[in-house]
Amino acid sequence: MAKLMMTRVDYRLIHGQVAGQWTKSLDVNKVVILDDVTAADEFMLEVFEVIAPVGTEVAVYTVEQGVQEWKENQFGQGRVLVLFREVVDAERAYRLGFQYPSLNVAQSPGRGDRKQAVLTVCLSDREADLLRGLIGDGVDVYCQMTPVEGVHQYKGILENFKVN
Repeated sequence: MAKLMMTRVDYRLIHGQVAGQWTKSLDVNKVVILDDVTAADEFMLEVFEVIAPVGTEVAVYTVEQGVQEWKENQFGQGRVLVLFREVVDAERAYRLGFQYPSLNVAQSPGRGDRKQAVLTVCLSDREADLLRGLIGDGVDVYCQMTPVEGVHQYKGILENFKVN
């Protein structure tokens, strides 16, 4: 059984902060991406394998496949960082049975019906409600951009958060 080191929402998935800082500080040897679009894109899988640090395995699943993989063997062996592109996918995976203890929501771009909640995270009312639900279930939902930066707890941030 793998040891779950962090579960993170980051629209960019694997990039400099994840590959260069988080994998090293957490001593991760496997990155698991749960994203329906990326799972269907063989080119992006190849890109992420190149971007990942040497010796770091990259696995990409749809959300449902990833939850099934978790239920069957907890993503195998090693120290694992799980990435989601969107808050809705992280919440969906949790409801389907991948019940992680904490969620680092660190990058979600502004667009459409979203407004800035904290740092580089923009949320819609629906996404804020989904995070409130996870917090209500006991998940530690926070924002931490890099290992050396401070932690911002969503519990306080979302108390009065409303887009419309």
